[in-house]
Amino acid sequence: AVVPMPRLPALSMRIFSLLSTVKSTAELASLLSVSAPRVIVFAVVVVGSRIVGARAPDRFGARRLSGAALLFSAAGLAIVGLSPTTAGLLAGSAIFALGVAFTFPALSLCAIAGVPPSERGAVIGTFSVFIDLAFGVAPVVLGLVAKAAGYEAVFLASAVVAFPLSVRAFMVA
Repeated sequence: AVVPMPRLPALSMRIFSLLSTVKSTAELASLLSVSAPRVIVFAVVVVGSRIVGARAPDRFGARRLSGAALLFSAAGLAIVGLSPTTAGLLAGSAIFALGVAFTFPALSLCAIAGVPPSERGAVIGTFSVFIDLAFGVAPVVLGLVAKAAGYEAVFLASAVVAFPLSVRAFMVA
């Protein structure tokens, strides 16, 4: 009864679309000075959100939280992909980070929901394998997207993947 979550590719595509292209995107947009602050904003929001919102999965439910997290991620990616300003890049990164902060914990809980304790290790192992697989595939796919359509398209393609999954998560919640 180990079933991979269909949202895992969206998780890895979102993370790699931001982190693997930060410097390149900033260089292309002549915004190299914003790449370091963008990573700092991302890190501070992820860590801060996890500390402050540690009980969010219990309070809102794992499915609802995973939907909200994917929606925040999609919105942040879209803002980064469309924004021509430093403020827009920083705001998009912060919104994206808020989504990233809660996606993994919420999806982990979704993966083990209703699974007998004796099978939870196998479920988490399979969950992790699919995340690792997506981490290996996403950079290749997004590299092809960047080559064909530019770095902005990487963020927008990732947002397009995450948005319908967030809607589906809300419908199931």
